[in-house]
Amino acid sequence: EGQGFTLIFGKGTRLLVKPSKWHII
Repeated sequence: EGQGFTLIFGKGTRLLVKPSKWHII
């Protein structure tokens, strides 16, 4: 996933954050 990081929320939602890109998985 390169330089990105993943935020994990309580309901199982993961938000992948990259420089200038946000992906809701």
